[in-house]
Amino acid sequence: MMDTSAHTACYCKTGFQEQSDGSCMECPANSFCSGNPSTSKSPCPAHSTNEVGSSTASSCMCEEGFYSSTPGAACIECTEGSFCQGGNADQNKALCPSQSFSPAGSSSVSDCSCNPGFYGSATNCALCSQDYYCESGGRRLACPEHSSAGTGSTSCTCELGYEVADDGSCFKCPSNSYCPGGGAGLEIACGINAESPSGSYTAHQCSCVVGYSNTAFEVEANWFAVGPASFEENTAACAAGDGVIASINSLKEAEIAAKVCQSDVAECYIGLKRAGPGPENSENPDFTWIDQHSLDFTAYELGQPQVEGPETVVVFTSRTDGLKWHGWGDGTKKLKAVCKKSGTSPTCEQGYSPVGLGMRSGFVTDFFYVGKPMQTMPERLLATVVPNFEGIADTVPFYDEKDFSTLDPNIPQDMLAGTFIGMLKIEVEGQYTFYTSSNSGSHLYIDGTMVGVNVIYVISPTSTSMGPW
Repeated sequence: MMDTSAHTACYCKTGFQEQSDGSCMECPANSFCSGNPSTSKSPCPAHSTNEVGSSTASSCMCEEGFYSSTPGAACIECTEGSFCQGGNADQNKALCPSQSFSPAGSSSVSDCSCNPGFYGSATNCALCSQDYYCESGGRRLACPEHSSAGTGSTSCTCELGYEVADDGSCFKCPSNSYCPGGGAGLEIACGINAESPSGSYTAHQCSCVVGYSNTAFEVEANWFAVGPASFEENTAACAAGDGVIASINSLKEAEIAAKVCQSDVAECYIGLKRAGPGPENSENPDFTWIDQHSLDFTAYELGQPQVEGPETVVVFTSRTDGLKWHGWGDGTKKLKAVCKKSGTSPTCEQGYSPVGLGMRSGFVTDFFYVGKPMQTMPERLLATVVPNFEGIADTVPFYDEKDFSTLDPNIPQDMLAGTFIGMLKIEVEGQYTFYTSSNSGSHLYIDGTMVGVNVIYVISPTSTSMGPW
């Protein structure tokens, strides 16, 4: 007889699997056979493989895009920002190079791409350049016309007065609206009975159509004060408070500005500025509103502004209800300033006729007795002293000294100076000629600007363009 007890004590070597007939077969791929009689074959963990004839769990290698921190342990998907080349140890997991990124499950450095705001290859990502944008994928694209971007940008911003189109280009803001710049959806309509030129970028460039007046800033809540500080510092402070250094466009606004400024002794800056006097600025010597509003209301003192003077900014004194404007140096003196809130669209209400407001035709007339012969116009005297006569003149012409008595029989006939102030409603836009004729000298001002000077028996005409108002 044969002794079979020795046969039953045999088991397959490591790397082999026992078959049903007791024979040993090499362990198949993606599994391992330890040779233990109690376990014929064990599968590799998910997402791992090995070769035929493997005998230990450590022979199982993670697939590309997976890693294992311990040999033979479960394989984990490679995390975002990394790449895993496969294997069975954590050294097969590596971070993407600086300023680059990868999706989960990446297996190669080539799967890494530059972060938004950077461009180049994964191994050399550089900061996106000025006026370029870098969305993703390492591409660097130039900003469209009328847009800009800082370094490291992922998009471009349209210039003030431009809006972004569906294709990413920037188009000029259409008329009767304003575009503060930035992105889509920032085109804002001026409102009912309001208009603006194309390319406008602030609500202050919206104005009421003829026959309507803006009452939005007749509400004190739409104003605030800053300072004391320099003109430039106040301008920045207004912007920081979501406002703009104020334009003043009506008598009511002047009164509110004076109230907001709350200064009984000092002047307050308003938003009138010019580049400065001198030949280099001869083409643009005029003061303009910083908020781009049209200059359709002024309250300059007589003789102001001085076109040839050194002043580059304008102030008013609160105690005069904001109605005494004059040039004031270069803006370095620390004063308060008045601001209007940005984004306040016009509230256009139908205006009133002069007759409906109780106004009468003619000129507000003041006469001053100087008491001595004059070689030049005594503008400082006229701006600082109380007149000897105040009244309304239906017409300006005085052909003889005796004609002064038609206003008041007590007015002297010599050594006088007078002012005649009125409003002229321009119904049709166009070129108009204004002139004076006098035998003792006269000055002609329009909106506070002297446009005509006469000496003895000389007629000095001037023309200017004036629109309906």
